[in-house]
Amino acid sequence: MNDFQMLKSWHARLRSIEKAHFNACVKYRLRHFFWGGTLILFTSLSTALSGEDFTSYISNLENDTQKRVADFISLSVGIMAPLLAAIVTFFGYQGRSVEHHHAAAKYAAVKRLVAIAISRRENHATEDYELGYQALDQACAAWDGMTAECPPLYKRDWSEVKHYEKEMGYLRDDG
Repeated sequence: MNDFQMLKSWHARLRSIEKAHFNACVKYRLRHFFWGGTLILFTSLSTALSGEDFTSYISNLENDTQKRVADFISLSVGIMAPLLAAIVTFFGYQGRSVEHHHAAAKYAAVKRLVAIAISRRENHATEDYELGYQALDQACAAWDGMTAECPPLYKRDWSEVKHYEKEMGYLRDDG
């Protein structure tokens, strides 16, 4: 593989990783909205069911079975609200979404540096070659620094990366 092919391969890998991080960002954001919306619903129901109107409604019921069912519903909703709050807090989907968004933006910036190196490489002027190597050095340094900082992409996310690379014709042999 010559330098130009390597640059094209790096560009494809960066594009794939960027896309996978943006997809992870959207996935975590949707999960946050789902669980957060469910929490809001149960908190609202809990408040409504613990109010004076519902309490007086239960006391006016004549059938014991109806009273037990109404008490069970009120108790269940009252228990679910704090459990959902714990789930939303514990999983931290909003924070994970933001981390993946920042990671995707960083990979996009490095991808632009590699694109500059590619465009300089395509132009055969000596000064453009030097600028291309400078951009490549910056891209290498930034990519190395980002690898440890960025949140992980899980197995499913990596299968998406490989799919994107294969789609672009730059699937690597190392895994």
